[in-house]
Amino acid sequence: GRILRDTTDSKERPTKGTIARLWAEYGGGGLGGTDNFIKTVADWQGFWSFNPQNTIHVRGRLGGVYQNTNSNVPVFERFWVGGMDTIRGYSFSDLSPRDYKYNGDQIGGDRMGVANFEYIWTFQKELGLALVHFFDTGYNIDSKTMGNDLNKYIVCSTGLELRWRSPMGDLRIAYGIPLVQDYDKERESGRIEFSMGQFFSPSLLPLLRQRNSARRRHSFLCIRRAAFFMPMPTLISRQKANFAIFAPLAYNMLSITQAKL
Repeated sequence: GRILRDTTDSKERPTKGTIARLWAEYGGGGLGGTDNFIKTVADWQGFWSFNPQNTIHVRGRLGGVYQNTNSNVPVFERFWVGGMDTIRGYSFSDLSPRDYKYNGDQIGGDRMGVANFEYIWTFQKELGLALVHFFDTGYNIDSKTMGNDLNKYIVCSTGLELRWRSPMGDLRIAYGIPLVQDYDKERESGRIEFSMGQFFSPSLLPLLRQRNSARRRHSFLCIRRAAFFMPMPTLISRQKANFAIFAPLAYNMLSITQAKL
């Protein structure tokens, strides 16, 4: 279930007001089903404008997923941080805890926190064109193995994003620059990402897309253990920018399609 409070002046392009949301999910634990977990997420956003063309947007999210039985939380119910909806400049695989009992496979986090700071300049209101300067920061950890040293796992990035309200929907192209090393002790020079959908939407679509991508990741991990293949998100994150422009497009469209189903 969820609790939502929205005081913004527009559902599509807010310039003032706040959005606060609490969301929780309970799986298994005596109620039936095969996935046992409790997941909670708190999400807050604020908008302030100097005029209709210039808006400050701040967003903060905190989440935790917990065991409600002796069974481990499924990989696809854990958190996967990185990319357009969370910390731009990093991929899902860059900010994932690993299970070194299984050759360092990515398992996602059970505690996450993300903060986004944006200056939005709408330079062509009629066409819905806006240029966004952003600063993202956050973490995604496994509390059992990483919880005692949280500061070590906080990452941040900065960059520019172009948003266009096209006839097909909201299109976003961002170039994010990581400012610190990722969880693999690597730091890329920059990352181009492409996505469809509202960044500040109060809907559950970003969370559904996150879960669907994690389910696909889990399937790829199982295949890799049997046939030594590399999962799709890792392949995307390691390609050059010209490939990364098009691959996430298909990746996000597949996520949105599955979310609608």
